[in-house]
Amino acid sequence: MKHSNARRRLLAALAAMGVGTVTGVRAQEGATGSVEATTPCVEVSYLGNLQNGLSNYAARADSADFAFLAPMTALGDGMTLFSEGLGGAARQSYGTFKGRASRREGGGLKVETLEIQAPFTAYEQDGQFYNIVGMAHEQNAPVGYVLMSGATSIGEIVFEKGVFDPNSAIVGLDTPTAALVSEAMLDGPDFKVALAVGGQFYSEIVPTPGSFRKFFDDVLLPAMDTARRRDAETPCVADAGQYDDLNCFLTSACCAVIGLRDSCWELETLRRFRDGWLSRSAEGRADIARYYREAPAVARRLAGSEGGRRELLALYWRYIVPSAVLTRIGANRAAHLLYRRMMLNLLGPVQA
Repeated sequence: MKHSNARRRLLAALAAMGVGTVTGVRAQEGATGSVEATTPCVEVSYLGNLQNGLSNYAARADSADFAFLAPMTALGDGMTLFSEGLGGAARQSYGTFKGRASRREGGGLKVETLEIQAPFTAYEQDGQFYNIVGMAHEQNAPVGYVLMSGATSIGEIVFEKGVFDPNSAIVGLDTPTAALVSEAMLDGPDFKVALAVGGQFYSEIVPTPGSFRKFFDDVLLPAMDTARRRDAETPCVADAGQYDDLNCFLTSACCAVIGLRDSCWELETLRRFRDGWLSRSAEGRADIARYYREAPAVARRLAGSEGGRRELLALYWRYIVPSAVLTRIGANRAAHLLYRRMMLNLLGPVQA
């Protein structure tokens, strides 16, 4: 029987209160009589960061979320890259192309969505950092990304004053631009993204030639093939790593137990919160780091038993939904406090 997301949420609420069972997910009866929720298998790698430059992915049978890191350099005297994730300023770091890819008819992969996440490009003077995009807006100067294939400009993304937030580290690409960028990285001449003000370049993201194609052909596609083979051979039991869109372990596990897809509004909202507001503070990054380090084992433990799955349902209503709602209405600080309460209850206090 198929259920709408609204019905799944209702069934989950009843199950969390001990009324009935969750029937919105596929299940199989084990030899011991316990019900184990199954889910599409996912191959996950999440070891990459701004220090090591490794790329991350969560690959399913027919699609994959990815975060591809490419070298980024500040250009010109006094220019630097600044990010709390870097721990401050540096002349060189990494820009990240984050998106979703799916299988192409006839073989290979195509990019469906794409965004660019990068450290801020800043001018440093007397220990102070001045955001180049913000300075350009103050001076009403044209600013944005220039897309280069070899020595040829193939497009631009304008950071319009009053529309683009200069404090945003993420630039979402519309469908035509995502296709243009991904095709250039896959098959075009040397590609780069340059931050330009009035025609002057202040930083650039330059993927190593052929590296994006190699990542797709040698890493992402084989991982998807492995997930497809695992689906066919032995359906995966509910597990933290199998719900993850690049590391939302517990939240994904809670939603998957209900039967919601990983594109449900709760997960999409909390991922934006994690990658945006939460990652901008040292305290938030510390919470994210602890979550990555300790949450997978907790999620696996909870997903591995009927009692644990019931606890996941309770977490969904007590923490996940309220946090997502708070984030949606802009109450990010309150959402963070609730998030920390969930971590304290599940993981205990931070060990000195």
